[in-house]
Amino acid sequence: MTVLVAGMFASPLLANAQTYQQIIPTDKGSIKVGVSTEPATVKPNEVSKLKIDFLTNDGTIQQHIDYTATITKDGTPVFKTIPTHTGEGKITLPVQFKDGSNDVLIEVQGIFFKPIDPAEKITFSVKTGDGGGIVSKEQPKTSEKPVEQKQTDTAKPAPKESDKNAKSNQEKPTSKSAGTVKITKEKSDKKDIKKKAVKKTIKPTKKSTQ
Repeated sequence: MTVLVAGMFASPLLANAQTYQQIIPTDKGSIKVGVSTEPATVKPNEVSKLKIDFLTNDGTIQQHIDYTATITKDGTPVFKTIPTHTGEGKITLPVQFKDGSNDVLIEVQGIFFKPIDPAEKITFSVKTGDGGGIVSKEQPKTSEKPVEQKQTDTAKPAPKESDKNAKSNQEKPTSKSAGTVKITKEKSDKKDIKKKAVKKTIKPTKKSTQ
């Protein structure tokens, strides 16, 4: 395998204002690929060019990529590369697409001589005929919670006025209840005083002896 190192210290290559049919990130988001076909309308069973540019998140060409490319139709292999290195960060694959939708899988195994394990994946499909083209199969990432969901989780509902009143009534005893307790205690004290007075006034009588 030939490794090109002539331009490794050169300034980043721009995408030359290339118009891509799709720009798709890898499943982990380290880099993106700009993909297009030539001709734009792919005819089935005819050789077309699948052009793939590996891009940084800033939109410049990412040089020195290790990759594999696999194309299938209903699970049957149509085209496949061995693990390959591109020094320029741009590849053109001659592919004879089958009629209908052809699934494309690009696996990025290394970036600028740094291996990636497991490989980062890019998936899309190429549809032949009129109304066809490149269709991305990437699903939106859900690792980050929506802002609305985060606000809903952190915000606490304000207590209702009725709840405040109920709590206040539970903490403070009513004046009626307090007065009842006081009156009951006073009545109890008066009964005790009367009992003591009766005990003092009543004296036992002596029995007469005959």
